[in-house]
Amino acid sequence: MAHGGWNFLAPFLLITGMGYSASIAGLIVLPFHTIRLVLSPISGALSDKFGTRPASFLGHLTLLMGLVLITKLGTDAPIWQYIVIITIGGAGLSIFLPANNSAIMGSVPRDSLSIASGFLATSRSIGNSTGMALAAAIYASTLGSDIALKAINAPIEALNAVNQGITVVAIVSAIGLVAIVLRGRG
Repeated sequence: MAHGGWNFLAPFLLITGMGYSASIAGLIVLPFHTIRLVLSPISGALSDKFGTRPASFLGHLTLLMGLVLITKLGTDAPIWQYIVIITIGGAGLSIFLPANNSAIMGSVPRDSLSIASGFLATSRSIGNSTGMALAAAIYASTLGSDIALKAINAPIEALNAVNQGITVVAIVSAIGLVAIVLRGRG
């Protein structure tokens, strides 16, 4: 859910809130995704060695930390701060996903792996879609009527709308931390 909300709001943050062009905004968010190429296999190996619960928790917490940190930056923040925080969020997702997938697939009988894989993919799609929808609703309701004009002409209002959307998505996604802690208990 946090991933979907972030993917939806990042361009609004960088283009309407910060004033970057679409191509520069794309380059700024690139580390969120490229870090996964490097960190996900390493995280998967560490998760196999030390267990899925600590890695899932650490990854989810790191992703949420990135979301919270990004809401603390203003329109005058240097670009490098955004890149560092975006990379932190991507690192969190890189740590979380392999461990979470392993925990789910490892708890399923061998003859049901395909069903579980389909369920996992569907759940991820629903989570991303829900995150995007929630983020869009918060963004639009914060800006109110004349949303396009306000987003273009009032970067502070646009930044505030993005921050509110990210905050709500992060709060809802934080419930996942509780699920990780409780997973496997009684």
